[in-house]
Amino acid sequence: MHKINALYTNEMIKIIRRPSVIFVLVLLALSSILWPILLSSLLMMSMDEAELYYSREYYEDRLKNINDDIGNADDYMTVETVSIDVNGTVKDVPMTLYSADYDQVNALAYKECFEDILANYDFEKYPIGKTWLSYMTAMQYTVFNQDYYVMNLDPVEERDAAWLSNYETMGKAVESMRKALMQHEYEPYREAVILSCKAHNISDYSEPENISRLAATDPNGELGFSEGEYLVGYYTQISDKKTKLDTGMGYSFDLPRILTEEQKVQNANGIKILEYKIQKHNTYDRISEGAVEVISITREINQFVLIILLILIAGSSVSQEMATGSIKSLIIAPVRRWKIFTAKLMSIVTWMLAASIIMSILVFISIGCYFGFDKIPTYLFVAGGAVAEMPFIFYLILSDLVKNIWIFFYALVAFMISCFTKNTGVSVGISVGMLLAHSMPQYFVDTKLPRVFLEFTPYANMNLVSQCFPYADLMFAEQGVSLFENISIDNPLWFSIAYVVILTFVVLFIAYDEFTRKDFQ
Repeated sequence: MHKINALYTNEMIKIIRRPSVIFVLVLLALSSILWPILLSSLLMMSMDEAELYYSREYYEDRLKNINDDIGNADDYMTVETVSIDVNGTVKDVPMTLYSADYDQVNALAYKECFEDILANYDFEKYPIGKTWLSYMTAMQYTVFNQDYYVMNLDPVEERDAAWLSNYETMGKAVESMRKALMQHEYEPYREAVILSCKAHNISDYSEPENISRLAATDPNGELGFSEGEYLVGYYTQISDKKTKLDTGMGYSFDLPRILTEEQKVQNANGIKILEYKIQKHNTYDRISEGAVEVISITREINQFVLIILLILIAGSSVSQEMATGSIKSLIIAPVRRWKIFTAKLMSIVTWMLAASIIMSILVFISIGCYFGFDKIPTYLFVAGGAVAEMPFIFYLILSDLVKNIWIFFYALVAFMISCFTKNTGVSVGISVGMLLAHSMPQYFVDTKLPRVFLEFTPYANMNLVSQCFPYADLMFAEQGVSLFENISIDNPLWFSIAYVVILTFVVLFIAYDEFTRKDFQ
C-alpha cells in the first residue's frame, strides 16, 4: 500500500506540472467565476430595461407610433345593419365593418386600449408590472380587445346567430377585463377569462381556477409579478399532476404512456412539494430566477472545459510516458505493474472528482456573491412521506457529479486507448470523437428503429440526473440552454447504474490487461 501511495503522489505531481493541464485548470476556474458575472450583468441589464416597459411613457410612445401609422380610425370602419335569424326571429343588428387588414385592425384595438389606460388608469397607485394582477389585466385587456376587433373581419355572410352570441360574449369579456384592470380586482378578471373561454368555445381551461386561488392568497392584489407567475405555475403543475394520477396516463416524447408505479409516486410527491412551496411562500422573485438561469447556463459552458481537462489528463497518462520513454523507469523498478496501473487510475479519478467539485463550488460562490446567497433556492424532495430540504451547494455538487458521468466514462476510455498507443493525439482524438458521437442515438428517437436498441446505448443510460434528482424541475423556473442534451428512454435507475458499472469495468479491464501484458520498448 505504501508503494501505491508513493506512485499515486508521483502521478499527481507529474500531472500538475504539465503546462497544458495548468492552462486548462486556470481556464476552468476563470470560466466558473467570470461567466456567472458576465451573464448576471447582462441579465440584470435586461431586468432594468423591462421596468420601463410598463410605465406611462411606454403607452404614450406606443400610442404615438400607432397614430403615426394608421391615422384616423374612422377612415377604416363603417357601420352596416345586418339581418340575423336568432331562434326563428329575424333581427336587424348594426355591425362594424373594417376596410383594413389584420395588422391595422390590431393597431386600432391597441389604440383604443392605450387611450383608455392613459386617460383612466392610476399608474401611481398600481404601477403596471409591479404586481402580477396589474400586469396580467393590462396585457389581457389589450389582447381581449384585439380578439373582439378581429371578429369584425369575418365576412358578413358568415355572421349568424352563433357568431353574434360569441361576439357579444367577447364584448362582455373586454368590459369585465377593463373593470379588473381599473379597479385592480381578481373577480372581474376571473369572469372575463370565463367569458372569453365561452366565446372561443374552450371547455377545458385551468386559468379561472388559478385566478381564484390567487385571489384567496392575495385578496388585495399586492403579489409581485414574479411571485404571481410562479404561483400560477405551481397551481398549473399541481392540476396537471392530479390529472395524471386520476387518469394513470402521462406523456413521453409527446406520446401517451401508462404511468409506472414509480412515476405515480413521483407525481404524488411532486404535489406535496408544490403545496409545501406555496404554504411556505418558497417562491422565486426575478433575482432568484436570474440566479438559477445563470447557474444552469454556466454549468453547460463549463462542461466544454471539463471535457478538455479530463480527456487530456487521461489520454496522456500512459501514451506520453511511452513516447518519452519515461515509463521504462517505472517498469524496471521493483514494483508490480498492477500497482502502477492502480496509482495512475487513482490519480485520474481524483482529478475527475476534484475538477467537478471545485467547478461547482466556484460557480456557487460566484453566483452567491453577485445575487446573494439567500436568493439561491434549496432542493426539495420527499423523505419518509414529508418534504425535506437540501442546501443548494450540496445539490449542485452531487448533481454535477451525476451530470458528468458520461464525461468521466469517456475520460476512462481515453485512458484505455492511452495504454495501446504512444501517440497522445490518437488517444485524445478518438475519445473526443466517441464523445461527440455520444448523442447520435437522439436522431433515431423518432424513427421506426426498435427502441430496445436505444435502451442499450450509453446515451440512454448516462443521463441519471432526472432519476437521481426527480424534483429538480420543481425548483427551477427554467433549466436554461442545454448544450449536451440527453434523452430519457425510461430505463429503471438500477438498470442504468448496472449498465454504467459493467461498461466501466470492461473498459478498465481492457486497459489493465493491455498495460500489464504490454512489452514496453
